[in-house]
Amino acid sequence: MIMKTDKYTFQPEFQDVIQDAIHSLCTALPGVLHSIYVYGSVAEGRAVPGRSDLDLTLVLHRPLSAAEKTILRCLDKALTGRHSSVSKIGFDTGLLSEATSAEEQPVWSYWLAHFCLPVWGDDLTLKLPVVTLNREIIHGINGDFPVLVRTNLMQLQKSPPLAEIRRIKRETARRLLRATALVWNDYETCTYPLPLPQMAGKAIALYPGKRHAITYLLGQTEEPDTGIIQFIAVAGTFSRWLRDEEKRLLSR
Repeated sequence: MIMKTDKYTFQPEFQDVIQDAIHSLCTALPGVLHSIYVYGSVAEGRAVPGRSDLDLTLVLHRPLSAAEKTILRCLDKALTGRHSSVSKIGFDTGLLSEATSAEEQPVWSYWLAHFCLPVWGDDLTLKLPVVTLNREIIHGINGDFPVLVRTNLMQLQKSPPLAEIRRIKRETARRLLRATALVWNDYETCTYPLPLPQMAGKAIALYPGKRHAITYLLGQTEEPDTGIIQFIAVAGTFSRWLRDEEKRLLSR
């Protein structure tokens, strides 16, 4: 059964696919799963049936074998084939030993508490300590954005179907705007995450010269078109700038 909290009940259109995902994961990976969490638009109650992804964080007792990784990839296709309410199912995995380690626990604590809703297993949000936002946590959540952006832009260069172009552009633009938190200067007093329009506005206030790129990316998070060339140029350039700007700030 889907866990319901005092804060949230999932949109009706996504209840079946969440239940199916939980059952399928538990059947395919017996003894491996510690807990499952929903994040992204479905967790935030703003998912659009037929267009949004279902994003799941899986906390594991041990690393997946090569065969189990293949099973996970196949589950995405099987579940999306059975449920037209989602365009894709993404699985982000991490180890329980990482989530509870002294080094990585702050990032996991913040991620699970502020981005995720527990749906199965032993809820770590009730056990991990409350943490205060800082640059290290922001980097732990967003620091891998260049890899995702580079991978997505390479996919766009292959000219996938129009629906996939829109999905990739929406995902990439959202990730870039969320990653602008890497260059904030008020972690002690700010709220994170913010709705994407507020993320964009804050980034423009800090870097007015990036207004055009940020405004363009925000538009692609809402109603992405099917153009590829301009998006690759803008997203690629902005990604490189953001990576370099974070390095510059860290070196001061």
